[in-house]
Amino acid sequence: MELGIRELKNGLSSALRRVAAGEVILITDRGVPVARVVPVGGHASLPRHIQVLRDKGQLELRSPRRSQRRGAIKIKPGEKTAADYVSEQRR
Repeated sequence: MELGIRELKNGLSSALRRVAAGEVILITDRGVPVARVVPVGGHASLPRHIQVLRDKGQLELRSPRRSQRRGAIKIKPGEKTAADYVSEQRR
């Protein structure tokens, strides 16, 4: 992601949330890159080819959606699961 200084100033909280989620932000001054904001640790755990794609802007890393972070869906007794429906379709 690329942000100008004014955009960064006006949306600093949002930008920092994105960085905390793993995104790298390139800061520009009138279109000229001047800084890069990276998460603490700098994605050292990412494979090199993923880092290269991210740095080129060909890959955008996102944090998991809120619904994905909540854990398993609770199924009421007697309700069918997705696996049950798939099994029925395969018969």
